[in-house]
Amino acid sequence: VYLEEGVANLEKQRSNFNQEGVVTKAPKYKVAANSDNDKLFQVILDPVTTAPVDQPLTIRAKVSTPAGIKWVRLRYRSVNQKEDYQTLDMFLTGEKDLFEATVPAEQINKKWDFMFLIEVMDNSGYGKIFPDLNKETPYKIIKILR
Repeated sequence: VYLEEGVANLEKQRSNFNQEGVVTKAPKYKVAANSDNDKLFQVILDPVTTAPVDQPLTIRAKVSTPAGIKWVRLRYRSVNQKEDYQTLDMFLTGEKDLFEATVPAEQINKKWDFMFLIEVMDNSGYGKIFPDLNKETPYKIIKILR
């Protein structure tokens, strides 16, 4: 009964709503000038889409740039907007241009899936985030198999 009364009240409020002032639409999204660093960086992510619960998770990516890599970082959190991103440095594995970082199992909340992105900086001071916001969702999600 309370739910039905609440819905009826909301419908009445909506029908009586009078908009005041001028409506300003948000401007259409425009890619920033000089934001395409694809020519400077090549990032190829090792495709991981699922991971077992209560296990450490290793993320790998081939990263290269003509100027040389200053650093590669993994930014990650659970798919829970109340959490802040955590950061791990990614290190060379011994295979050319292959970087990896392992997230300890205790830092992966098994209640939520896992999301991450990679930040790269070259020796000339140029940077890139992968996945590229101008091309796709700026993070990857790994389903945690519970």
